[in-house]
Amino acid sequence: MNASMLVIAGSETTATLMTGALYLITKHPEVQRKLEHEIRTAFKSEDEILLNTVNELPYMLAVLNESLRRYPPLASGMLRDVPKGGATVDGDPLPEDTVVSVFQWAINHWDKYWTDPMEFRPERWLGDPKYKNDVFDAMQAFSTGPRNCIGKNLAYAEMRLVVARIIFNFDMTLAEDCSDWIEGQKAYVIWHKPPLNIHFKPRVF
Repeated sequence: MNASMLVIAGSETTATLMTGALYLITKHPEVQRKLEHEIRTAFKSEDEILLNTVNELPYMLAVLNESLRRYPPLASGMLRDVPKGGATVDGDPLPEDTVVSVFQWAINHWDKYWTDPMEFRPERWLGDPKYKNDVFDAMQAFSTGPRNCIGKNLAYAEMRLVVARIIFNFDMTLAEDCSDWIEGQKAYVIWHKPPLNIHFKPRVF
């Protein structure tokens, strides 16, 4: 049981987010250009791209956060039991032992909390005044509270390192047959992902 959980929680989720991020990056050329500029001007060689140095890339962090919002690896929510005596959630009384959760995909795309919720806009995480009313705490891709994901920092480190090295080394183009890759996907706890075809061309230095 523990081994299964570690495989799913420790690798599938990170791989899903990186796949979704690469799709969203290549789907939005203006984002891709900004990200390429940030990474390729920050480092002179791949050897400089390390766990500590990738922490100094604010735009890439914004891209990853927006990717988590648009394509959360777990579209559903982490289950919780209503405690003894019951509880009130959003004004509604719930009896004890009721199983509740907040579905991440739904809350990440609710216009009550997000401006242009269906759009991919990394700028919302960088203080753009257009998104000043966004409720960023609504996105809890790693859950929250004492039982949130213990691998959160590791996942961010892996994502930053891998994406930075890919962007540094390759020019990417989304294949035409994957232009709507996210649309219509189904989630069974985790996403049932179709093949994602991206053309990778080694960068000319």
